[in-house]
Parts: sequence; C-alpha cells; structure tokens
Amino acid sequence: MIEDRREKREAARFQVQLCDLANQFVAELASTQDISVHGVRVEAERPWKPTTRLLVKSSQRELWALARIVYCQTLQPRAFALGLEFLAWTGGWLTRRPTKLSPTSGQRAA
Repeated sequence: MIEDRREKREAARFQVQLCDLANQFVAELASTQDISVHGVRVEAERPWKPTTRLLVKSSQRELWALARIVYCQTLQPRAFALGLEFLAWTGGWLTRRPTKLSPTSGQRAA
C-alpha cells in the first residue's frame, strides 16, 4: 500500500454496494474505510480481481461512482481491503457524509 499520498484522505465509515460492470449478478455490500478525491478504500468479504470495473453506490443512494479496483489486500480470512480509483462520480464523496447508523440497532445515530 502507498503510504506517501499526495491527496488528503478522510476516514469515513458507511456502507456501499459494489457491482461488477462486466457481470451485473456479482455484487456485494462493503464498508468504506477512507476516501480521497481520487478514490476510496473499502472492506469487502470476498477477494476482487484488480482492474475490475465497478459501480459503487452509497447505502443512501445519493452518491455513486464508476471505479477501477487498484489492489485487493487480504486482512483476515473473510476480510479484504480494496483500493478503488474513481473514474466518474457524483460530487460530495468528501463534503457530504451519509447519516451514520448505530452499529447495534441499525437506527440513525443522534
């Protein structure tokens, strides 16, 4: 993983849906770890092939992006970090954060 990045990265945790553009039947819910103006790092439950192109949608659907998988790093047996490079996106990935949900109840946090 690249440690010396030029762009600012912001820690942010919310769910996104990953959809393989080449095979629309391949999809997965993932959690974001951090975001920059050029991409996002997400944690997924299965490995994904680098160079795969994805549609990434936020859990509230107000944000979406077309992205390319740059890397897939094994974290644990069922946890993989994916580095996604944005190819096209709606604005607001850094400036607008989706409402955070309480991890225990699934309800909106106050």
